Amino acid sequence: MSEIPSVEDVQKLLSRGPYHQWLGLKVVSVGEGMIELTANWREEWVVNPDRGYTHGGILAALVDLTADWAMVSKTGRGVPTIDLRV
Repeated sequence: MSEIPSVEDVQKLLSRGPYHQWLGLKVVSVGEGMIELTANWREEWVVNPDRGYTHGGILAALVDLTADWAMVSKTGRGVPTIDLRV
């Protein structure tokens, strides 16, 4: 890919998905083969109220999305996740 997409362009694309909107993802920075995303932790993500643990599905989604969008910045297109282990 010759041109790295802007933070604004990636944010616009990422925000199209309702699940991504629900996660509240924000693009902080984009570079060749890298992206930094943030999401504000929310109480509804808790799986164990006694310990306050965040549900592993939320964490896996953040890992998966970050890896996919890092590939977009390098290749210009998304790639499917074939195997994800966290």
